[in-house]
Amino acid sequence: MHKGFIYKFMTVISFVVAVVSIQAVAKNHCLDCHKGIESIVPPQTGMAQALKGFGGRDGTCVVCHGGDPSAVTKAAAHRAAARGKGKKGFFPDPGSPWIVAKTCGQCHPSYTARVNNSLMATEAGKIQGALHTVAIQQDKTVRYGNYDARSLPDNELEGTPAYLAYMKRLAAQNPGPFPRTLKQLPLTDPKRLARHPNEYTFNYLREECLACHVGVSGRHRRGDYRGMGCSSCHIVYSNEGLSQSADPTIPKDQPGHPLYHRLVGTRNLGAGVPTQNCLHCHTRGKRIGTSFTGMMESPYPTPFGPHGESQPRIHGKYYVHIQSDVHYRAGMTCQDCHTTTDIHGDGRIFGTTLAQVEIECSDCHGTTRAYPWELPLGYMDEFSTKPASGRPRGLWRQKSDGSGELLTARGNPFGNVERMKDGTVVLHAVDGRDHQVPLLKALKKQGKLNENALTAMDRVTIHTKKMECYTCHSTWAPQCYGCHVSYDARKKGIDWLAVGNAHRADGTTPDRSFVKGEKLPQLMGRVRESRSYLRWERPILGVNGEGRITPLEPGCQVVSTVVGPGGRSLAHSRVWDSEGVPGLDMAPVFPHTVDKHARSCESCHADPKAAGYGIEGGRFFRGYDKPRKVDVKTDGKFPTAAKVQFNPVNTLPTDWSQVVSRDGRQLQTVGSHWKLSRPLNKRERQTLLRTGTCLGCHRNMGSKVWKRVSTPGSLTTRGHRQKMQKLLRGKAGNCTR
Repeated sequence: MHKGFIYKFMTVISFVVAVVSIQAVAKNHCLDCHKGIESIVPPQTGMAQALKGFGGRDGTCVVCHGGDPSAVTKAAAHRAAARGKGKKGFFPDPGSPWIVAKTCGQCHPSYTARVNNSLMATEAGKIQGALHTVAIQQDKTVRYGNYDARSLPDNELEGTPAYLAYMKRLAAQNPGPFPRTLKQLPLTDPKRLARHPNEYTFNYLREECLACHVGVSGRHRRGDYRGMGCSSCHIVYSNEGLSQSADPTIPKDQPGHPLYHRLVGTRNLGAGVPTQNCLHCHTRGKRIGTSFTGMMESPYPTPFGPHGESQPRIHGKYYVHIQSDVHYRAGMTCQDCHTTTDIHGDGRIFGTTLAQVEIECSDCHGTTRAYPWELPLGYMDEFSTKPASGRPRGLWRQKSDGSGELLTARGNPFGNVERMKDGTVVLHAVDGRDHQVPLLKALKKQGKLNENALTAMDRVTIHTKKMECYTCHSTWAPQCYGCHVSYDARKKGIDWLAVGNAHRADGTTPDRSFVKGEKLPQLMGRVRESRSYLRWERPILGVNGEGRITPLEPGCQVVSTVVGPGGRSLAHSRVWDSEGVPGLDMAPVFPHTVDKHARSCESCHADPKAAGYGIEGGRFFRGYDKPRKVDVKTDGKFPTAAKVQFNPVNTLPTDWSQVVSRDGRQLQTVGSHWKLSRPLNKRERQTLLRTGTCLGCHRNMGSKVWKRVSTPGSLTTRGHRQKMQKLLRGKAGNCTR
């Protein structure tokens, strides 16, 4: 047979085979195995229709997961197809930041760069705070992150013109927390460790603190199961990490799987991001996630179960329930308050949460003298010593009937918080419910504020000028005093940054490995952490980066014990000085424990702890600076076998809760990010503590003067207040105001 004819014949056959193959592709074999799996979004939503159109005849599976839907075996289906959009590989977790440009980024391109520069990816704030505490950095400039990063150009940043102008001014005033670039946190150099033992902190961070960034799926343990990147938030994992999906291929007894194959995020998708999803990470540091739900870690495994079993650990700890935040009790989630900028960022690098979060309490509730739309931009977000002023911020795209979306303190619209035409404000929660927001000015007009509230929020005007709302309304805060860190360079630990760097082409990392037996990257050093004691009541007060009085929590009160590679003790219970102050950081914080019943006046104005002088004025927990033995003595000497019971912390002669001495000497750092953060100054402390107020009258009890003005019997709190009012008005000529 002629060779030309054979060539033409084979070409025709190839064409026919190709046509048949293309027709075969029209059938999506993914559901042959995954039969019963849930739709990733409800079928009636616009996103479902977009995915269907984008996936074409190959189906929606390949839009996110890639792979070859025409294949009939698992191995072939989980490889890249030879043609088509979105089929450059197979991606078990499409949210992984290492491949997200090929998956979620196909429809949401702007989010990729924004999230990569956000704190959820860089963790730059906690890194800088730790390095400042141990004096590796003697300034407040953010230099390191989880990975090398560069801020987007100004013309690519997200936000309204008002927001972008505001942030440009803020970054110019505070360049330290707004770096243009980041370098990846280095490893501890064993050759430098003997002369610079504080540099153990590089490996300490990599091992203990940096497992929460979205470039890995983190510690696979109860409470901490989650996805990567976008999936960290938008795919739901239960605390047990077990699947309840109808997908028959997912084992139901093996932890580490999503609860269902379903995206969450908006009302239209049927649900927002559950608060418990946020708790997969927000349980350390300032602990705002667990605090929001009312939990605080505890050293005790009680109450016991019905068969005497201990409380199950969650996030690696035991917990006690105190009181949840009023917003959580109302059914709100983190997403109902926090904006897309708060969470995803705007494209610039942020060095702290206070830099990235754009909302304030007054953005929704206003003040007793102004509705939210009557406040100027920047109110309560000044980063200055004076409250913001200027023209009212108004509403976003206000309609002719007076309705419109509220604006944040920095000028972005609250997409879910709306002023209605009758003047009320409604928060449209992601769970489908609407909540009417209490407006303080309206409550005052309606006579619904009691005397305590009117005095604190309206009559004492310095409060709203100088304080955060949550300074009074945070009814408790977790206070973990003394962060004792033991680092032993002779042992090995997990390197969570190397885990992310070890990502493969399919976006997975060794911690989320589908290759059995793969080990996690290790580094030099094994870390142990413990504490001195825990408290929850009445947090200390100080000043935050915005220049406002705020609660303080122990941030990183690090006391370091470092054992070198050869077994020699390089540092024992060492505290390093940072910027001339012992690096036992007290962090300004919003505890996320809000209640409408605020702290009592006395809990601040009669408590030396609130002023920074320590619990009971710092008269307890003294003597940390000396080793203490506990044993019998004979002839004034301990037995030769006596052991030191309490090892010393040589530079800590005071209580952990004491921030400032009575003579004004600062004993701990307060914040490690902003130039305005500090303890209360002398005038503020004197104003706060009016311990002689009661004695002004009651020191005369039993005297002739007292007998002339008093009547026999006792007074209730209300009666005492009325008596003082009568005396005050009588002295002022019976004036009624």
